[in-house]
Amino acid sequence: MSYLLMFLFGSLGGMSRYGIGLLFQSDGFPYGTLIVNLLGCFVLVIVNEYMSIATKIPKMIIMAIGTGFIGAFTTFSAFSIDFVRLFKAGEIVLALSYFSVSLIGSFLMIQLAYYLVHKLLNKRRAKG
Repeated sequence: MSYLLMFLFGSLGGMSRYGIGLLFQSDGFPYGTLIVNLLGCFVLVIVNEYMSIATKIPKMIIMAIGTGFIGAFTTFSAFSIDFVRLFKAGEIVLALSYFSVSLIGSFLMIQLAYYLVHKLLNKRRAKG
């Protein structure tokens, strides 16, 4: 059952990543990869922190969402290739901007997600 869930969520994550890549195609800056990686950082915290604590969703489903969907949705390899491609094309400022926004942005998205999760959990605890 766990392999089937990973397959299902991984397929959905891969298709979602492909769709966002098509939606945000660009000859210059790799917006699609940046968006999926930043969004993936944010959503993974929500899945791991909030869903595992505040919902009755089975752990196997939560793991399939985190590992399967988010794992297939985000991509470090595409980030690396995009960076090297920009660098080799002589787009040094654009390459370093992409690198910086990706790295700093991912940390900021994680912090934002943690902040929101703990705010939601504290609100939930206060109610009851």
